[in-house]
Amino acid sequence: MAVVNIPLLEPIRLNEVVEFLTTPENLVLSNSLPKLSSPVPFYTWEIIRGSRMVAKPNVPNSEAHIIPRRGRSSQTAALVYTREKKEFEPTTTMWLRQAGTLSDIQRAEEAILAEIQDLNMRVDNMVEYACWQALQGVLTFPGPDVVVSPIDYGFLPSHKPFPGVGWDTATASQIAADIIAWKRLAERDARVPLTDAWCSTVTIQRIFDAWFRAGEGGGMILSDRMIDQYYSTFTLPGFAGLNWHVVEGQYDTDAGDTALFLPDDTLILTNLTYGQPMKIVEGPTADFGAPQGSTGKFVKSWEEPDPSGRQALMEYYFLPIITRPDQIVVVNDVTATS
Repeated sequence: MAVVNIPLLEPIRLNEVVEFLTTPENLVLSNSLPKLSSPVPFYTWEIIRGSRMVAKPNVPNSEAHIIPRRGRSSQTAALVYTREKKEFEPTTTMWLRQAGTLSDIQRAEEAILAEIQDLNMRVDNMVEYACWQALQGVLTFPGPDVVVSPIDYGFLPSHKPFPGVGWDTATASQIAADIIAWKRLAERDARVPLTDAWCSTVTIQRIFDAWFRAGEGGGMILSDRMIDQYYSTFTLPGFAGLNWHVVEGQYDTDAGDTALFLPDDTLILTNLTYGQPMKIVEGPTADFGAPQGSTGKFVKSWEEPDPSGRQALMEYYFLPIITRPDQIVVVNDVTATS
C-alpha cells in the first residue's frame, strides 16, 4: 500500500506546530524569563556588581575625578544540549501505511501531535529545572551519565544565608527579622530592592504557623486580607513588602520518584525586573535538517525502513544566565542554622 501523505509530517509544518505549543503555567520561569539567541553553542555574559561609592565634590574648570568602572567580571559556559526521539505507537504506523480516509489522516495527525507534545513537555521540564537550579546559584544535572559540567553563577557567600533560628521553631518576630536582614543585604550589594519571594507551600506554611504559635497572636499582626488569601491560595500578599509566589511544579526523576523544582524549605528572594538579571539563551540548531542559522527548538519526523516505523526527534540548545546575582538571595534550608 502507498504511504498516505500526512501534512503534519512536513518539516515546515511540524516546526510551526512546535512554535505554537504553549508552556504550562506551572513552569513559571520558562514562561516568564526573556529569551535571546546565540549563533554559537556557548555564551559569554557579564556579571555586574552594584556600587555604593559616593561622588566627590569638585570645582568648576577643574579636571574631573577619574573613577574606575563598576565591578564587572565575565563568565563563559557551553549551552545545555538535549536531543531525544521516540517511535510512534504501532497503531499510528498502521494509519500512516494506509491510503485511508480523511478521518484516518486526522487520527494519525492527532497521534503524531500527542508524541510531539510529549517531547516538547520533556524539554520544557528540563528548561524549568535548569532555571531553578541557576536561581539557586549552581546549575547541576544529577545522574551517572551527566555530560554537563556544573555552572556556578557567582553568588556571594553572604547571599546564601541561614536563618538566625530555624523556621520550624522560630517566632514570627524572628522570621521577620531574617527577611528584613536579607532584604537589606541585597539593597546594600545590588542597589535595588528585593521585590519577590519564591517558595513551596510547606515553606510558606512555616511563616504562617509562626504567627499562631504560643503568644504570637497572629490575628493581631496579619491583616484579614492576608489570612483570607493564605487560606484560599496559600500566599501572604505583601508580607515584608514582597510579592509571594508559591511554586509547586514537579518533575519525575529517572529513579521513578517525584521532585519539586523548588524544594521544600528553600526560599529565594529576588528582583528579576531591574536590568533583566536572568535570561534564557537559545543556541543554534545542530541538526543538518534544520534551516541554516535557526535557533531554538527543532523537530523532525522520518520513516525507518528496517524495522519499519516512524520516529520523531526534538533537539534544543539553551542556557539560563544570571548577570546580576546580587539581586538574588537564596536560603537553601529555612530550618537549618549555620
